[in-house]
This record gives sequence, C-alpha cells and structure tokens, in this order.
Amino acid sequence: MKHVYLDTNVYNALCERTSNCGQLTLRHRPEEYRILLSPINILEILQVSDKYKREGVVRLLQAICDIKLLADVEKLIVNYVVEKHLIDEHGIYALSISDNESELDKVWADIKSNPSKTFIYSHDTIGQLRILKQLESVMHVFFSRGGSFSTGIESLPSLCNITSPDIIKTFKNYISDTRQLPPQEPRPEPWNECIWFLITMILCVGLTPFPSGIDRLWKLLKQFTVEDRLAYAFDKMSFLCSNGPFIGMGALMGWQVSKPHSRGNIFDCYHVSYLPYVHEFYTLDEGLLSFARSHPQSVNFSKILDASLFIDNLIS
Repeated sequence: MKHVYLDTNVYNALCERTSNCGQLTLRHRPEEYRILLSPINILEILQVSDKYKREGVVRLLQAICDIKLLADVEKLIVNYVVEKHLIDEHGIYALSISDNESELDKVWADIKSNPSKTFIYSHDTIGQLRILKQLESVMHVFFSRGGSFSTGIESLPSLCNITSPDIIKTFKNYISDTRQLPPQEPRPEPWNECIWFLITMILCVGLTPFPSGIDRLWKLLKQFTVEDRLAYAFDKMSFLCSNGPFIGMGALMGWQVSKPHSRGNIFDCYHVSYLPYVHEFYTLDEGLLSFARSHPQSVNFSKILDASLFIDNLIS
C-alpha cells in the first residue's frame, strides 16, 4: 500500500473542485493507498482567514485522510538525536521523551471519527508561527546578500530576544533595510549554513510549532539556556549535518536562498522532512517541483511530484 502525502495547496485545490468537500468521493480503492495528514498541514489550514473555506478543507481532511496522523517534525528530530546520540549515554530512559502520543494525535483521531467536530487552535501558536515566518525571511535576506555565520552575524537581530513583543517589528525593519542592498550574484546556496540555522532555530531556540519534545530533550541533557544549547549542539551534534531530518530541510532552504523569496518557504522545509516516510508527495508548488528537478539523483526528492494529474485522477 502506498503512503501518499499531500501539500496543503492540494487540499485547497481539491476543495475548489467540488461543491461539498465533506462528500468528496475518491476514485481509488482504500487498499491502494493511504493519504497521510501532518501537523504542519493542519497548522497551515488553520491560518486560512476565511472561516467557510477553512471549515470546508477540514471536512475534506475528515473525508479522505487516514486516522493516524504523521508525527510532528520536532518528534522526528528528537527521535533522530536519541538514536544517534542519547541511546548510548542514557539508554532506554531517553526514549520516553519522544515516544508518547501527542495531544494533536488524539484531537485529530477524535475529529476524524466525528464529522461534527473541528479544530480549536491556540492564538499563541499562530503568533509563534508568524515569528517563525519572519525569522525565515530574515535569514533569506541575510544569506542572499552574502551573509555567513563564519564571517559574522553581528548585523542579525539577536535570537535571545525572540520572545520580545517587539521582535516582529525588529525583524521587519531588518528585512526592509537589508533588502535595500543588491542580492549577491550569482546567489549562493549555503546548504551547510542553512542546516546550522535550522538547528539553531528549531533545536536550540525552540522556535517551532511543537517544541515540547525538544524542551524535554534539553531537560534530559541539563542544557537550559539558548547559549548552552548552542554550545552543546556545535560541540556534540555535528552528526546532524551529515544525516537526518535537517539535511533535506537545509538543502531546500539553501536552494530557496538562491531564488526570490516565497512566503511559504519555511513550511516547505517542514514538508520535505516527511519524504523518507512516504512513497509520494504531491504538490502544486512550482518552486518545490523545480527544486526536485534540480536534484534528479536524490531518492527522497524524486518523490516530490506534480499534483495536477493526481487531482484529476482522484476525483470521480
């Protein structure tokens, strides 16, 4: 049975093709493939401002997606760190930080089983996502203008102020000022630098949608400040730069830096983290498709496929 993962734009397109998303009939047998939903799909859908459109997509999810939710990307990262780093030092006790069913798993199973229910989301989570998007924009403009961690990051806003109420304004001012500078030509593809940026942002700062597992990881390691976490990561987690979830994320972000900025860049990085766990990933995002075409030798990136024909074949 194929495990199929859909970009959020595919759900939106499917909804636009039918008058009743909740009654959509699919032209396939259930034993042929499972359509797997991810937490990042859910968060993107919850940001749709039009209530009726948003609820229509939720009804579609209930109609066609599997009851089992994909793990959040943060759990994939923590599991990888546990496997490659903590298992020898802390043994089986380390596994307890990441193997519990999340609250969102339970919420989705409940909503999937009862079509009258829908998602209730936290405004704090959406606020954190806005910070995350702005920070990704900061790093895009920084790298595309030739910035580098090795040559100095003094111009960047401090990550230690990430919880400040003024951080969005600070990021916007930095982006506006830096965009006055011409992009470096040809634009670089700072793959390794982007990997370390993602390690810093997600693993060390915890600026990510589902940070609870990451917080438990650092508690286990007795590293409580961002500075201590960064020092620990640079000293003992270099393996994250050679394999694991950050590799695909960093490759895509490095490629994105060489192109004009897109608002969905950061979530695309989260989406590609699921490629090792599915057989096919369908998208309508031309940027992602172009990225996949630029890496024809990659087993995982070759799973990124154009959703146009898939959508036509899906709807009866």
